[in-house]
Amino acid sequence: MLSRPVSAAAVLSALLGAAVALAQAPTVTESRGLRIQWTVEPQTRDFNAICGQIFNDRRTSAKNIGLVVQGVDGDRVSSRNIPNVAREIASRSGWQFCGTVLKAPSYRVIVTSVDWDDIVEGP
Repeated sequence: MLSRPVSAAAVLSALLGAAVALAQAPTVTESRGLRIQWTVEPQTRDFNAICGQIFNDRRTSAKNIGLVVQGVDGDRVSSRNIPNVAREIASRSGWQFCGTVLKAPSYRVIVTSVDWDDIVEGP
């Protein structure tokens, strides 16, 4: 028979392994020239947080970025959130965001607006 500390360690290891198996791989999309990587993070019984990063892979700065996070049920948007985004994302950099929406079967993250700087940065 296993000792109590060994049994507790085995149970803890199994639970941690299950939690890792349930972790969602990031979703990567592109919208209006910006790359978006995000995950769904449970918050409460009724809400999930959609958190991630927006990447500007271009050689010009992105300014006045508008972003919306949507909970989607079929073809209907069940909830939406407009998270704060930096006024400017410099060339080849990124910015974090997080928006809380009602739990839904699926989610979307969309860049609703962006202005591109005319000045090309770097080589």
